[in-house]
Amino acid sequence: MKAKPRRSLWKNDKLPILILVERGGLELYIPSIDVRGETIGRIASRHVEQGSRIYTDGFPFYIILQSLGFSHEWVNNSEDEYARRDVHVNNCENRASLLRPWLGCPQRSIQG
Repeated sequence: MKAKPRRSLWKNDKLPILILVERGGLELYIPSIDVRGETIGRIASRHVEQGSRIYTDGFPFYIILQSLGFSHEWVNNSEDEYARRDVHVNNCENRASLLRPWLGCPQRSIQG
């Protein structure tokens, strides 16, 4: 049985990190208290140029991006859709796959 996807919350000690990757450019890793629509909208408005095209997965709270003046397209990973023409989140997914193990590593002291 496949586990149900869950979004993390700060209060559960699972820090959500929004990863913004400009294709061919800037990368931002933004820790957040939650992943509610208002929070996502505030972060996008602060860090993404108005009118930009934003690609996401099908997480419902991303729908706020359209109402804020962004061109928003998404792929539906839960329906096994991972790319459609230029629409994909592979850049963010690969950065997350590198970040997760690093964040999960126990803190070690250096002994010398």
